[in-house]
Amino acid sequence: MLDDDLQSLIRRLKAKIIRHKKFKLDDEEEYAEGKITLAELRFRAEKHNAAIDEAENELQFYLEQSQESPSVEVTLNIATPKGYEYVDRISANRHRLIRTRDQQEAMLLVGGGKSYLVDRYAVTCEQFVEFLNDICSVNFAHVSEDETQICADRHGKLIAVASREPSRQSGIFYEQKRWVCSQSWRMLPITSVTWWGAVLYGRWSHNVSLESQDQIYLLDSNEWLNCAVHDFEMTLYRKYPWGADWNTDAANTASYWARKDIYSYQALQSLGFHVKTNFRLLPVDEFANWSSPSGCVQMIGNVWEWCKNGTSPHGNRRFVKGGAFNSPIEWCDPHYLSDWPVDRPSPYVGFRCGQVY
Repeated sequence: MLDDDLQSLIRRLKAKIIRHKKFKLDDEEEYAEGKITLAELRFRAEKHNAAIDEAENELQFYLEQSQESPSVEVTLNIATPKGYEYVDRISANRHRLIRTRDQQEAMLLVGGGKSYLVDRYAVTCEQFVEFLNDICSVNFAHVSEDETQICADRHGKLIAVASREPSRQSGIFYEQKRWVCSQSWRMLPITSVTWWGAVLYGRWSHNVSLESQDQIYLLDSNEWLNCAVHDFEMTLYRKYPWGADWNTDAANTASYWARKDIYSYQALQSLGFHVKTNFRLLPVDEFANWSSPSGCVQMIGNVWEWCKNGTSPHGNRRFVKGGAFNSPIEWCDPHYLSDWPVDRPSPYVGFRCGQVY
């Protein structure tokens, strides 16, 4: 790793620790104001502490590395894509980068004559509201005057729908002429975004003209599958991102909340209401220990992810992959293929950026 890249990574890890400590303080304030329960406070604190511990351990490793060999340089056989900063080389075929526009961590995968550049995490609410505010500020998009609070571009295509949660303690919403997201949703994946909204975000995050018709920074369904289960080092495919067998604790799905394997939609329907009320989104960096061979987190569960392609090139539906927090196992099979209307936002569908070149 280049010395400057190492110092940049150290700074980002320190910032992550500070950010999660601030989240804990914010949560304590919400609890004091009666906005969340004690159980929810403890749940969030546990997640923040885990993130802090992970970042501190990684920070310690890189601090020791910087002290032991501050002048060591690694000759890279790759060209860093435009709009990205190189972080480090994880293995012979995997490299970690940071996209400068939205500070998204991405994986550069080299193998089989192709290079895959894919977000390590799904795009978050915090990242998406920055995008919305930016495109609204240049009059590319506007917010509807009615209470639906829809953000649509000047061609009339729907981009995203705000939360309708009355207390505005969750989701994203429009307030005082700005898009904002509630504190507890900052690290949750953005949902209720149309396919067109995901395409526009990809262009914005890569500093490409929003009017560009050729640039779509989403993986097609086969490319998505490769990033989910293909081991670029061993040139083999796994059944699931984490291995050969289903693991209830490895992804945010219906099975995770039910604490038992829920294989089918029929089994899902048989669950009691008290179990289903526990289903919810989790931060995008959860389950990092169960990431795909490519290093991508939550390729299964939490939210379905938009793909570039659909059943027909010019149709009004696009494939979605991976299942969501309320999905049975059969829908979470990486090979399972579903689709969704391009102009219909869903609370179960999000996205991550990706491209192959």
